[in-house]
Amino acid sequence: MNSNNFYKLSILLITIICFSVLISQAISFPDTDGDGITDKLEIYAGLNPKEDECQPRKCRGISIQGSINGEYLILLVGQNLSMKEMGFNGESKLDSIKSVVKEHIQYSPNFIKIGAYTYGRQGCSSLDEIQSPFKSGSKSSVITEIESLYPLGSSSIGTSLDRLSEELKDKNGKFNILIIGDGSDSCDGNVSQSLQNLLSLNTFQRGIKVFFAGVNLSPEKSIELGKIFDSPHSKFIAVNSNGDLKKIFDYPLKEVINSLRGMVCIQVELDDLIRCESNKINQLKRISLKKLSNPIDKDFSMEEKDYLLQQIPVVESKSKIKLKTYDLFKKDSSSNYQKKIIELSKIINLESRQE
Repeated sequence: MNSNNFYKLSILLITIICFSVLISQAISFPDTDGDGITDKLEIYAGLNPKEDECQPRKCRGISIQGSINGEYLILLVGQNLSMKEMGFNGESKLDSIKSVVKEHIQYSPNFIKIGAYTYGRQGCSSLDEIQSPFKSGSKSSVITEIESLYPLGSSSIGTSLDRLSEELKDKNGKFNILIIGDGSDSCDGNVSQSLQNLLSLNTFQRGIKVFFAGVNLSPEKSIELGKIFDSPHSKFIAVNSNGDLKKIFDYPLKEVINSLRGMVCIQVELDDLIRCESNKINQLKRISLKKLSNPIDKDFSMEEKDYLLQQIPVVESKSKIKLKTYDLFKKDSSSNYQKKIIELSKIINLESRQE
């Protein structure tokens, strides 16, 4: 066998081995309930592999991801040239948007941290900062910057979402992101993939939801964007009138209210959740000592033991984060969350009366 054939055969064998390992892991380590603990380990630890036991029972359907770390509203406003086209009330699309955005920022409650960016300011540039949500700034300065916007570049939605992923990947909090634009990406970005990458950052400490308000779109573009922004963590909003435009902030505000209600609801279950998380980790530790660390035990293969022994510290670390977060929940009162809910409800009602 010459060296060239030997090299090709080696590559083929390595590929087969790697593929076999991936297949064996997919078969050996299923995680039906998605709690980060493999089914087999849960069964031996006396846990339910089909359901995460440590989930709120009375608050199902209410997301509290990231909420304890603060509420954020991040605006992305398109500056692409087509925004100079006629919008509503005899104004251009961008001027119509600016009026609504400025009014909302003025009335926005102080407990929601606001970030504002534009996209497409220069050609296909992405995410030009007006106000970082992680820096202090006055509402008046943000309003002044919004007022100065004018149509200039192209629609770079995909790359803007990519940049936002970079901004948020090391941050914790509940991030409601409102994109306001008039079309699909014109800068060769992959909006669907970029959106999925951003939403994949959702964790217990970081919650992300994306709203796209499409202003005066053609039916075809509405359908296209409606399919992309259609998931539990994203939503497309069709804006076909000035009344629709005035309601675009209702969606992220209602999401904040939903999170606050979740925190009120979960107060009742905190002791049970803390007890459940602690018991789960203790059970996993016991099974790791009894079986995974025992060279004689035959219930797990060596491959399984090596993999699961590496996974238990990861699961324990995530559980500790949950326990720490639950302790923070206990330090705040339900009445404080209720006050915030009432404040947001008044803002939504005020915007409805102004139509």
